[in-house]
Amino acid sequence: MDPRAYGLGTKKERWKIETKFPELVEVASKLIDKDGFLIINTYSPKLKEKNIQAIVKEYFSNKKIEINKLSLKTTTGKTLEYGELTRVY
Repeated sequence: MDPRAYGLGTKKERWKIETKFPELVEVASKLIDKDGFLIINTYSPKLKEKNIQAIVKEYFSNKKIEINKLSLKTTTGKTLEYGELTRVY
C-alpha cells in the first residue's frame, strides 16, 4: 500500500493517515492470504514507528514485522526522513 498522508474526500471530509492507519491495516488483514505479505509506505512524520508496530502487531500477530525509515540524502549531506516502510510477512 502507498496511501497518502492526507487528503480531502468528495464531500470535503478530511483524511489523515494518522487516524485512518488502523482501519487500513485491519482491512488489509482481512484481504491477505495466510501466506501473503503486506508492504506499507507511510509518508507522515506524525505516525511514529512504535504506533505502526503496535497497530500492525494487533492485526498480524502471527507474522514477522519489519519497519525501516524512508529517507533521502540531500546534496548538502543532510538526511531527510519522510516516513516508514513496513513489511509484514
